[in-house]
Amino acid sequence: MSTLVTGIGELVTCDGTGEGGIGTRVDHALVVEGTDNYASKFLAFDAARAVGVPIVSAGAVRWSGWTMASFPHEGPCLRCVFEDVPSSGGATCAEAGVVGPVVGVVGAMAAGLALSILRGDSPRGILLRYDGLAGRVRSSRPLPRPGCPSCEGLIEGLSPDGYAPKCGDLNLTNRS
Repeated sequence: MSTLVTGIGELVTCDGTGEGGIGTRVDHALVVEGTDNYASKFLAFDAARAVGVPIVSAGAVRWSGWTMASFPHEGPCLRCVFEDVPSSGGATCAEAGVVGPVVGVVGAMAAGLALSILRGDSPRGILLRYDGLAGRVRSSRPLPRPGCPSCEGLIEGLSPDGYAPKCGDLNLTNRS
């Protein structure tokens, strides 16, 4: 039986030096990503798009979190909503903290989107946001962003330079 779901360490390979390219694998039907690193998050998204695999992305910080399903070549996508790796680094749960149950709720929402995809449904472009202080989940359907490089097919090849100074900074498993 083939594996249906993968994480970033299975989808993307890197030599860890920042000098080599980034490789991808295409033996999975879905990627589920929940890293605490914007560079890794965008790399996983771009790699999944490059190999034509849907991806469920998720993130949480402090009292809130979000999850979204993106399908290959069908917007809206992660880059329509968040555009690119923040130049300032952005707040991560490692730096700003996160309330443990928030991660559990967001993980359950991401798992629900993943199971919907594996069941054959298409939760494309649904952005779920959780506010832990209010105990509320909001659902929205962002529109594809005009000029989105991912939706317009402008992201070609995966270079470590586009994500972090070294692949090792992306928390990937180094493979030869």
